[in-house]
Amino acid sequence: MLIAQLIKNQTLVEADHAKRDELFSCPACQSIVTLRHGQIKIPYFAHLANANCQVFSENESQLHLKAKKELKAQAEAAGYTATLEKRLPDISQRADLVIENDLGQKMAIEYQQSPLSLQRLRERNAGYAKIALPVVWILGPNYAQAILKQRTVFKFSDARNRLFYADASIEKIHLLTDFRKMDHTKLAMARTKLSLKNCLDYLLASQPNPCKSSYFKKPVRQKQMMINELHRLQQDAMCKRLPVEIVQLTYEQHKNLVCAPTIIHLGSQAGLSVTNWQWRLSLILRLIEVGEGHLTTIDRLLKQFSSETYFYPRMVKNAFAKNAFLKLLSEFEDANIISLKKAYVLVKHLPKWFSSYEQKLNSLR
Repeated sequence: MLIAQLIKNQTLVEADHAKRDELFSCPACQSIVTLRHGQIKIPYFAHLANANCQVFSENESQLHLKAKKELKAQAEAAGYTATLEKRLPDISQRADLVIENDLGQKMAIEYQQSPLSLQRLRERNAGYAKIALPVVWILGPNYAQAILKQRTVFKFSDARNRLFYADASIEKIHLLTDFRKMDHTKLAMARTKLSLKNCLDYLLASQPNPCKSSYFKKPVRQKQMMINELHRLQQDAMCKRLPVEIVQLTYEQHKNLVCAPTIIHLGSQAGLSVTNWQWRLSLILRLIEVGEGHLTTIDRLLKQFSSETYFYPRMVKNAFAKNAFLKLLSEFEDANIISLKKAYVLVKHLPKWFSSYEQKLNSLR
């Protein structure tokens, strides 16, 4: 921890400005803390060994401590008021940093360098929501230097589907948006590098999105790509590597999974914990159950196909999965498979399955 309370007058002091001959206590639990000030490590405060503080922790690395100090310095240089390790007694939490602009708008910054469970992440966000304090999570170099997997991206992305990360120097904040993912390809996204000032201006002052809106065009699905996907699907079927649940559903409909309509190979939805083809095929199988000429409700389908059965869990609840599924329904309507009628889905023309793997392969050539 970088902040402690002077026992003699109850004022808060940063470790950088603390004196060794003074006595300090934790702002949260009020227990005694000691000043650690070595030749190499930056100054910080530590609880005694038997302390059990639920708000301030000594598990933060030197990199984390330095990053918080650098974020504070840069925020103040940019004209913002910055409070380091701000204690929030109403929710028994403390923020790495709380930023405030001239209009009194505030925002918490959490710099995350170490692993954090989804449950703990949701608890902390729920706390901030309880006191109506916006929070942005900035991932540190332990995350930035690794290949960001979808599970991590969508775990830490905010309600507007943005992810922020920084390198050790905090020179630039990397903003990631517009995520796309085609099966058997890397996660694609728009990347923008911002100074901390520009990032804070964007977040607090409602500046326009700095990412180029035209960054992504509609994904191009070349025939060879679809042929490759079909080959992989065939190989996975022969080696029994396909998910048991989708194999069972297809079998119950007396269908050959490999011969499914080509529309299952046209997806580019990011955030799915399954492949695009599995998500899309599952919807087709559900529509087969409904039957041509019959209706089902959008809400019933939405509850199933936007759930965590298909999507990675998020730290915040938002309309991401819902919008993704409604987009898929719109695509199926454009393909004349269904018709959307207010709260209902009418199954019009179920897509035809191929009679064999060879027939489907020839249709793609």
